[in-house]
Amino acid sequence: MVSEYCQEIGIPSDASTFVTRLQGELRSVAEQVDTAFPSNKSVEITDKGEPVLKRLKATAIPASRIALQEALRQLMPDRSKTSVSSYARCTIRFPEKLPRR
Repeated sequence: MVSEYCQEIGIPSDASTFVTRLQGELRSVAEQVDTAFPSNKSVEITDKGEPVLKRLKATAIPASRIALQEALRQLMPDRSKTSVSSYARCTIRFPEKLPRR
């Protein structure tokens, strides 16, 4: 059953083969990171050898995001706490008005 599942999702069912494959993938990603590091302006290595992430600079907000926000505001208008609590009170007490059997 396990071997069938592993085959279905494309991973080795043997533990040592699985670990070897993961180590290879990790090594590959580490090499890519090492190669790209000198041009990476977002990370700095301190004198102690600790990585420090720098804050990214904000980019312009896409027009599609602004349009989405406006559409959501129209579909879901702001509600005050009073109107929400009033609605909740009515719906919570609704069963009290039903006839008992």
